[in-house]
Amino acid sequence: MGQTKSKENNTLSRKTHFSTKEINDLRQNVKEEDQNNITENVFKDSVKQYVPTVSMTDDVFLQRLYCAFGGDEQQSIDFSKFVDGLSVFMRGTPEEKLKLSFKLYDVDKDGFISKNELEHVMLQLSRMLSDEENETEEIQRAIDCMFEDFDVDCDGKLSFEEYKLSAMKEPLIADFVERFLDLHNLSNNPKPSRPTSVRSRQSSRSINVAQQQQNRLSYRLSQAELLDYSHQQQQQKLNSLSSSSNSSSPSIKKRPNLPHRLSRGTSMTSLDAAMTSM
Repeated sequence: MGQTKSKENNTLSRKTHFSTKEINDLRQNVKEEDQNNITENVFKDSVKQYVPTVSMTDDVFLQRLYCAFGGDEQQSIDFSKFVDGLSVFMRGTPEEKLKLSFKLYDVDKDGFISKNELEHVMLQLSRMLSDEENETEEIQRAIDCMFEDFDVDCDGKLSFEEYKLSAMKEPLIADFVERFLDLHNLSNNPKPSRPTSVRSRQSSRSINVAQQQQNRLSYRLSQAELLDYSHQQQQQKLNSLSSSSNSSSPSIKKRPNLPHRLSRGTSMTSLDAAMTSM
């Protein structure tokens, strides 16, 4: 390997969760002529070489993962983006993986997730990762609850801040990344084959509850801050409506009695406490 590649590997190692040896192993799975132009097909083949248990049945997930890394049919990614994306996917912090899962659903890459985008991608991924027929109904119900509870500005889409709030209440939404890793024995935080719903978690405690709570600690600590954010957004909308009452503003939709109660029970004690304090 030339000095240039060695220097690039060292640079990537400093800013990712991979060692220089691991990065070099990844480089061996991508032809040299493709490293500055990694198309979707090259990406899929490279991942399958690096993780032998990945097969054609995983192509739907890999296609969305490629887009989340920054690629699409018109634009390829380079080796740096490839390594950086895999680093987050396989070794990332909970916050990094949450951002990655957001990008999985942001099909048009506008920085927001619409209800149609979320439903389309989630149903695709659930059919790939699970054989349970009742999961489709649970997913649709979870999506309805997400937008009812956390679409703060009523614009029919979720920002990352709103998505982060909703993922606390509906972990099924954000768990597809971890489920894929667990399926191929790559997860640092193994979970059940299907993430449990809020209700089932309340009635059945796993022996790994303490570990799961610790893994989600970073989310819990920011929960109250995010709820404050949502409250401020709601208040700004109400103030805007009040100040413009003498003029027509058809683009602004009013949601009565804000802040409202959540349509389903919260999944975290901190969420309950923060909500009652608002």
